[in-house]
Amino acid sequence: MVAEDVLVKFFVILALLFFLPKVVGSLLKIPDVLTELIIGIILGIAIPSYFFIDDMLTILATIGIVTLFVYSGMDVETNFIVKNKKFFMEHIILHILIFVVVGLVIELYLHLSLQISFLVSLALTTPSASFILSSIKTINKERKQWIESKALSGEITGIILMVILLNLSDLTMLIFSLLTLVLLISILPAALEFLYKKIFSKIIGCEFSFIFVVAMISAFITEYVGVHFLVGAFIAGFVAKQFICDIVKDESYVHCSEHFGQQLIIGFGFFALIFTPFYFFTTGLNIKRSMFSSDTLIFSVLICIAVVLLRIGVMSLHRIIRIKEKITTAIDINAMCVPTLVFTFVITEILLIQYQINTLLYSILMLYGIFTTIIGSAFFMLAKRNKNIVRGTIKISEGKE
Repeated sequence: MVAEDVLVKFFVILALLFFLPKVVGSLLKIPDVLTELIIGIILGIAIPSYFFIDDMLTILATIGIVTLFVYSGMDVETNFIVKNKKFFMEHIILHILIFVVVGLVIELYLHLSLQISFLVSLALTTPSASFILSSIKTINKERKQWIESKALSGEITGIILMVILLNLSDLTMLIFSLLTLVLLISILPAALEFLYKKIFSKIIGCEFSFIFVVAMISAFITEYVGVHFLVGAFIAGFVAKQFICDIVKDESYVHCSEHFGQQLIIGFGFFALIFTPFYFFTTGLNIKRSMFSSDTLIFSVLICIAVVLLRIGVMSLHRIIRIKEKITTAIDINAMCVPTLVFTFVITEILLIQYQINTLLYSILMLYGIFTTIIGSAFFMLAKRNKNIVRGTIKISEGKE
């Protein structure tokens, strides 16, 4: 009977997560991620005795978030960043300055330790590249490149800062963790190439499984040395993309065409699409009714307004001065980089488990992640609407001619 209940529960969740977000998205233009979160929040509050986090959901959610970060690593396009390296160096410096200012303000007003204050600041200021990239598929190429590169450079900076902050209290552990990451980045490409050449190239069709298993091992290694497992997953994704490009170009692997390489990367996108809903649903289940108190909502909204305005203002001013961009365009691009969703949730979970932050701060951070996503989505829908209006105007003008 217990097994039957688990199976029924699984199918109910599966049906809700795979179909309801698509229906809501087509009717209200709300991103799937927000709907998945809301489903988790509503069910967790309404029927907590039935919808709660168990081993099954934990495993599915972990696979989802690992795959999402692997795919984020694969999404890194270095050519555009290298081409505009001076701009992005300035962008990263500004990102770090905002992070430091927010961290110091938190330390001053909340009287937290510097380590916790800066981790909170990281949760408030680091863009969630995976969510942002999935939301901008329909916008024009040039603007898309800028948003992708800004989001990814911000997330990579956030990952590096997270590694440093998590080991800040132990200098030996920090050096060991950084050395492990350097070794992982250095050795992983050679390990992938060696294993594939000697063993897995002879097994046609195993490439996806091979890369996925290596990514999981990479995630385990970083977790084992005291760095969050998502860092290992991101590195594995970044290295795996270069590995795919290499085997596609290698004429000795006849079955590995350019189309095959593209399909491999797309496959990870679909894999993430299947499992990440469980992560956001599970995150929604963690949000309790008590988090929606007036104090929590007021603090969350005020912090959201302050940090979002600071981020958009500073980064937009940089674009206006540096590349002489129009004010409206600069604001649009930076507003779409506002969502901190996944990174906020990841850092908040670390703060709760490792540093035992209080319920109020935990609630504020969780709601902040949701609010930034709503703001970013609103700007995206506004940009899409303006684009459709422009297209309609052009068509009317052409018709009159």
